[in-house]
Amino acid sequence: MQILSSIVNAIVAVTNWLWGIPMLVIIIGGGLYCTIRLGFLQFRKFPYIMKNTIFKSLGQKGEDGKISGFQAVSTALASTLGMGNIVGVALAIAYGGPGAIFWMWLVALVACAIKYSEVMMALKFRHKNAAGEWVGGPMTYLSKGTPFKWLGPLYGIMFLYAMLFTGGAHLSAIGDTVSVYGISTVATSAVITVVIELVAFGGITRLAKVTEKLVPSLSVLYILGGLAVIAVNYR
Repeated sequence: MQILSSIVNAIVAVTNWLWGIPMLVIIIGGGLYCTIRLGFLQFRKFPYIMKNTIFKSLGQKGEDGKISGFQAVSTALASTLGMGNIVGVALAIAYGGPGAIFWMWLVALVACAIKYSEVMMALKFRHKNAAGEWVGGPMTYLSKGTPFKWLGPLYGIMFLYAMLFTGGAHLSAIGDTVSVYGISTVATSAVITVVIELVAFGGITRLAKVTEKLVPSLSVLYILGGLAVIAVNYR
């Protein structure tokens, strides 16, 4: 037990250090570097980006073995909108005040260039698997696009462990929430696990079909919930 406690304390210490000055240097410094090298792309091409992504993808249907633009947007949002965004922003406001949101927006505008670079790398080094589906992402472009071939497998292993802990945190949050209504957390976890497996084994195509229905409805519910909280606490 003492060894486990020491390991946890070491992980927390490294995390607290990493998410301090080093992460600010990486995100802001890297964002500024990419922004300047790309000629402030995210600002110059913003109308073009919106026209050819979200607006163009509305009502677009996916072809066989491919996903539509709207499905791609929904899948991307599904992987970024979650407990971390909700709890993280709330904690930032609690500790740093409302001004924390301004700095989040400012950093996000600069970091758009990093995300653009990442997506371009993913597109450049993607390939089709035996089933004719596109395969890519950091595991692929880190190995093919850099001289460090071991980075891709290392990222994959670290991502796997990260997702194990992240998945547990999400299941715990959902279980604790529904337990208020007398629903067993074990039953909730079991049902969610089965649903996730059914979606995951269907590949990216099934995942896209699910997210294109879930993300818009959940986003609307979240916005309405936020407005309801504001209305109740309008004073």
